[in-house]
Amino acid sequence: MTRTMTMRYLGLFAALAISLLLMAPPAAAELRLLPRIVVEGEEVTLADMFGDIGEAGDTIVSRAPQPGKRLSISVARVNQVVSGQDLDWTPTYALRSVIVSRASRRVPAVEIETVIFGALVNETTSDGLTISLANPNQVFHVAKNAARDLAVEDFVFDARTGRFVVSLVAASGTVHEARAEFTGQAIETVELPVLNRLLKKGEIITDGDIGWLAWQANRIPRTAITDIDDLVGMAAKRRLSPGRLLGMRDVSEPTVAVNKPTVAVNKTVVAVKGSVAETQDNRRIPAFEIQAVILEALINETAGDGFRIKLANRSQVFYVARDAAIGLEVENLDYDAVTGRFEASLIAASGTPDEVRAEYRGRAVETIELPVLISAVKKGEIIGKGDLEWVEWQVRRMPRDAIVDSADLVGLAANRSLRPGAPLRGRDVSEPIVVAKGSAVSLVYRTSMMVLTAGGRALEDGAMGSVIRVRNSHSKVVVEARVEGGNILSVTVNASMAFN
Repeated sequence: MTRTMTMRYLGLFAALAISLLLMAPPAAAELRLLPRIVVEGEEVTLADMFGDIGEAGDTIVSRAPQPGKRLSISVARVNQVVSGQDLDWTPTYALRSVIVSRASRRVPAVEIETVIFGALVNETTSDGLTISLANPNQVFHVAKNAARDLAVEDFVFDARTGRFVVSLVAASGTVHEARAEFTGQAIETVELPVLNRLLKKGEIITDGDIGWLAWQANRIPRTAITDIDDLVGMAAKRRLSPGRLLGMRDVSEPTVAVNKPTVAVNKTVVAVKGSVAETQDNRRIPAFEIQAVILEALINETAGDGFRIKLANRSQVFYVARDAAIGLEVENLDYDAVTGRFEASLIAASGTPDEVRAEYRGRAVETIELPVLISAVKKGEIIGKGDLEWVEWQVRRMPRDAIVDSADLVGLAANRSLRPGAPLRGRDVSEPIVVAKGSAVSLVYRTSMMVLTAGGRALEDGAMGSVIRVRNSHSKVVVEARVEGGNILSVTVNASMAFN
C-alpha cells in the first residue's frame, strides 16, 4: 500500500509540475540548428546555421569551404561558439554535424579551352590545334558572384608529345580568387580541301564544290591533296563522296580544256568589308574561339549561364592577317529567345589596317548543369556524393521543379526507384526515415527543472526533425512529438496528457 501511495504522490507531483509549467508565460521560439546549409560568403556564421537571431548572427563559426566544395562542422564546435552568446539553445543527441556547401558558378568548358588555346598558340606558334583534356568531365567552380576573369598562371608543354599541364586562376587578386589545374594533349591540325557534295565520274570540280576539314597534321596521307589549286578545274576520275580526303588518283585533267581559276579562293568565308583570302601571311581563327566570343555575347544579352551553340555553316572559316593584333569581338548580335536563332557580326583587329569582319548565323540552346545519378537507386536508399555526376541539360526541357544543387540531394533518401542520367525532382527524394511506423519510441519532455520520459509507439514514419503522431503505451493518448534520432522523440504539444 505504501508503494501505491508513493506512486500516486509522484504522479500528482509530475502532473502539478507540468501544469505549473504550462501556466507560465510562453517561452521564446526554440532555436533549431539546420542540418544542411548553403553559404555564399567566405565565412560561416551563426545566422547561416540558425536563421535570424539578431546581432549574434554575425558571429563567425568557421571559414567557408571552397566554391563547389563542402565542409562538415561538428555540433560541438557550434555549441562552443553559441556558449559565448546570450542564446538559449541546447544541442540534441541526434545531430552530430552540419554540412555546409558553398554556392558557386561553373566556368564553361569552352571558356577554359579558349584560355588554354591562347597559351598553346603563344608556346607553339601554330594556328591549327585541337585540344583534348585528360578529364573532360573536370569542372572548375568559382564563387557565385566572382568576376568573369580567367587567366593562365603556369603552363608546361611538351612539344614532342603535345601533352600539357596548365594552372588556371579565376578572379585573380580578389577575395574570390580560385585555381584549378588541367592536363591534356594538344594536337596540331591543318585545314584540308574536301568535297561538300557527291560528284559523278567526269564532273568538273569548282570552287563551290570545296569545303574544309580539320585533320591531324601527323596523320595526313602522303598522297593527299592539300592545295585547293590542285582540285579546282580538275575532273573526277570516279564517283567521289563528300567529306573525305582526295588524292591525285581521284582526279585528272578534264578531256575538254578548262581554264583553271588563278585567283585565291576564300574558303567559303562569309565576310564583308575586307574579306581576307588564304595565303601564307594569314591565319585562321579557331572555331571554338569564335563560339566562345558568341557565347559571351549571348550570356551578356540574356543573363543566362550556359548555351550550346550550333553554327549554320560549320565549314565556314574566318581568316585574319598573321601579324594582325589579337582581338576578336562581337560587333552586333541579333538573338531570338523564342527560336534560339542568332546572327552575329564579328570583327577582328578592330581599328587597325588589318580590320576584317565576318557574319555568322546559327542556333543557341540555353543549357544548365544538373546533378544526376550515375547508376540506379532503389527506394529508400540514401544518395551519396559519389552517386552523382553533372550533365549539361537544355533549360527548355528541364522540369520546373528539377533539383539544380547537389546539396539538395546528398544525404536524402529515394522516395521511389530512380534511374540514372535523368533530372531529379523535389518529390523524388526526402529526409531519410529514422523512426518507422509502428516502432517503439521514447517520449521525452524537458524543462529546466526536470526531464520526464514515457514509452510510446509511432503512428507514422518520421524523418530527423519532423513532427509525427505517437501513442503513449500506458495512457493510449496520442500526442505530437519531434524526432530527435535513436527512437527518441521530444513532446511538443499536449505535454500534460502525454505522461498521464
